[in-house]
Amino acid sequence: MPTPTLYYFPMSPPARAVLLLVKELGLTVNVKEVNPLAGETRTEEFMRINPEHTIPTLDDNGFYLGESRAILTYLVDAYRPGHSLYPNIPKEKALINRVLHYDLGSFYPKFGSSFGGLFSGEQTEITEENKATAHKALTDLENYLVRNDFFAGENPTLADLTLLPTIATAVHCGLDLTKYKRLNDWYENCRQLKGFEDDQEASRQMGEFLRSNSFGGLFSGEQTEITEENKATAHKALGDLENYLVRNDFFAGENPTVADLSLLPTIATAVHCGLDLTKYKRLNEWYENCRQLKGYEDDQEASRQMGEFLRSKFPEGLQALN
Repeated sequence: MPTPTLYYFPMSPPARAVLLLVKELGLTVNVKEVNPLAGETRTEEFMRINPEHTIPTLDDNGFYLGESRAILTYLVDAYRPGHSLYPNIPKEKALINRVLHYDLGSFYPKFGSSFGGLFSGEQTEITEENKATAHKALTDLENYLVRNDFFAGENPTLADLTLLPTIATAVHCGLDLTKYKRLNDWYENCRQLKGFEDDQEASRQMGEFLRSNSFGGLFSGEQTEITEENKATAHKALGDLENYLVRNDFFAGENPTVADLSLLPTIATAVHCGLDLTKYKRLNEWYENCRQLKGYEDDQEASRQMGEFLRSKFPEGLQALN
């Protein structure tokens, strides 16, 4: 049987929920990254398979399905019917469905509205109203954990998989989950999920994206152009950094170390946002030398997506630094 294709974007918590399920069930799925911020879900080809142009979207051999919660239930029913994540027991399934519907209709839109605009540039700060909305959403959500360790019983189900990426993203963006004891305990219990660490990494990247401050105002919407002061600050930082490469090919010697791993994602992001690194000869040579790293290409893809996101809001990107 041909392998299903999942159209996915790592900045989408609902898409990551489906990936959590794929890993938990051990399914073989072709994962194809599609960036909605770059208009890739509005192409004629994509609109044919999902007129709502949303991520995630599943193509199961010509059967097209959007909406993450529908995809979650379909994959279990189609490939692992009766699995404990979505058992064929009416009352247990009803409890799971209740949480899935609550997440879709209440929690996700309410909680997401409290800080989602920081990513799109529609808001530049979290207001008192945002805080109150988020607090109420989290408090209401926590009520589901009064009797059980997980959202629909004593073991993980689809109810937990659909919520985890949203909560993880908020945690890595600065939410102190310890203020919500039951939610925090649940979050720790979710570490048993096979895809937990991978989802943590995606959440961490989103947190770093939000917190970036060297030219982060362009991402958050706080600024719409690069000033002369910005240019001077960036050039000095890059010039100072390049001084570490006077004697060696890498930042702490002749071979890659954690020093290089720490710096590469920042430089790669700047390059894909428009920085001309060839003006910094030693840095540019170091950047090319980093191609030997096993995770280089994956990091390039993440950096490319961040570049596309910036250019969707600010077409010039970082070219003004050049």
